[in-house]
Amino acid sequence: MEDKLLVALLGKIQDVLSGENTVIGNESDYLAWCLPGIPFQAEDLQFAIKGLNGADGVETAQLNRNAFEFSRVANNIPDDGIINGLFDQHGAVLWNVYKDVLRFSKVPKDNLTKEEEERLLALRNTLVSKGVKYDVLDFKKENPIETVEDSPMVKAYKAKFAEYMDAVMIYNNKRLSAINAETQLAVQDFAVNGHLYEMQVRQALNSWVSEGYKDDVEKINAYIKHTSQRSMALLKAEMEAQLDAALLKESQSGSDYYMTSLYPSSFVNSDKGWTEFGFNSASEKKYDREAHHTTNAQASYKFLFWSVKGGADNVQKDILEGSLSCKDFVMKFKITQAMLGRGWFSPEFLTNQCWDWDQKIHGVLSDGQPAPKGHLPAYATTAIFIKDIEIKSSALDTMNSTIETHVKAGASVNWGPFKLSGAHNTDDKKVESSYDKKTQTLKIKGMQLIAFKCHKLPKTPDCKIDDLQ
Repeated sequence: MEDKLLVALLGKIQDVLSGENTVIGNESDYLAWCLPGIPFQAEDLQFAIKGLNGADGVETAQLNRNAFEFSRVANNIPDDGIINGLFDQHGAVLWNVYKDVLRFSKVPKDNLTKEEEERLLALRNTLVSKGVKYDVLDFKKENPIETVEDSPMVKAYKAKFAEYMDAVMIYNNKRLSAINAETQLAVQDFAVNGHLYEMQVRQALNSWVSEGYKDDVEKINAYIKHTSQRSMALLKAEMEAQLDAALLKESQSGSDYYMTSLYPSSFVNSDKGWTEFGFNSASEKKYDREAHHTTNAQASYKFLFWSVKGGADNVQKDILEGSLSCKDFVMKFKITQAMLGRGWFSPEFLTNQCWDWDQKIHGVLSDGQPAPKGHLPAYATTAIFIKDIEIKSSALDTMNSTIETHVKAGASVNWGPFKLSGAHNTDDKKVESSYDKKTQTLKIKGMQLIAFKCHKLPKTPDCKIDDLQ
């Protein structure tokens, strides 16, 4: 059953994050929802701050485990606007597809001078940092293992870009709430402070340029893209070496993975970077997907709106025929976004029109259609987190008993990408929720990962060169 209230809510989130006319638009970017949303505690994301450098073997092993779990989710390949929100260790992931491309692709012969090759490699090395780590059982640290991650320059670039996007998100949130007259305060706030919110966007952009190496990083990437068309073999060999160096193993499961981190990571342990988000009953018609223009061409709602996962049946299914929609509906939470850092991944290689492979055997990464098909139609670039959900609705009175029944049976209850109660999958990640019958308010504490911004690939491969080897 389609829940128009939820559709409108997701529509506003999309517009706040995509920015309509306020962000440098990219039609290839869209939101993919995590189904179900994934609860996180601050300790689950400490790897984004500490890496795998624990105080002892126990902490290092836990950092490794948490990094593995997040990396699996962040590198799931989105399908029709949805990302699998489970810690699935068997689905297709980005690094497997990328590894196959490097292994089976054919590229033209090099046509660079020695000086150009050295310059190209030097510039590539400004974008990545190589280090060493040791296995948790290598107590004497006798066998160093090379690692690869984003360089300090790239980390600063992504962190300042994320801060810029946070400023844009605040501006969009305030502007949209005022345009749609969601509350009297929203209209007054933007009328009085709109120029200040716009100033914050400009200041964040200036900071991205001055402190985030925006121009330098983009010039380097442009040079590499241009030069690599004459040196794809050299570029491919360097990328294969970086991928090999970035390989990690999670000790508990014995699974291989490639670290994917978050920039900035300051949101993990503080309120820095979080934006207040509100939605009420008056917003439902204003953000209706048929009446309201959404910037997200990939908007997809082909999923259950009310669902339960786990319990006696261990299946996901519709559990409530009703809706939270009512005149007194109000939902509030904090929202933030963080860019994904993958020092081992070079997307510019994928879209370079100087490689191909046997498409009869390997198929295509993307057919380039509006709803693309292939092994890698898109990949996640930014994680969207929310925390401290508060829902007020008189409709909760009739629903809460059903929710509690399923939770007591060991299930989790979800409303679209929002986890309202219960445990996540078979692990110990849970959300703490409480319902106040007197105020008809449901509160859900803690962080949840609800979506990823994804970048859609054009037709890939789309080789324009005949002489390949």
